[in-house]
Amino acid sequence: MNKIFNFQSIVIAILLVILASLVHTNNQISDQNKKLTSQISTLNTQLNKVNSSTTKIEERVAKIENKLEPKFQGLLVMSK
Repeated sequence: MNKIFNFQSIVIAILLVILASLVHTNNQISDQNKKLTSQISTLNTQLNKVNSSTTKIEERVAKIENKLEPKFQGLLVMSK
């Protein structure tokens, strides 16, 4: 009976160590996930700013092209 009790105690101790290890690993993964989520949010904000800036630049270039088109129609046709 004593050997069975010792075996069960060893198995329970091993399972508790495994459980503690899994909880620790889970906490590390959770922390890393929070950091990555924050970084992705920052990158998304920066990307939105770049997209907005690009759209504004494209609009300005289109306006300039529209103003120049009647004056330089011959050159524009040759470049297309």
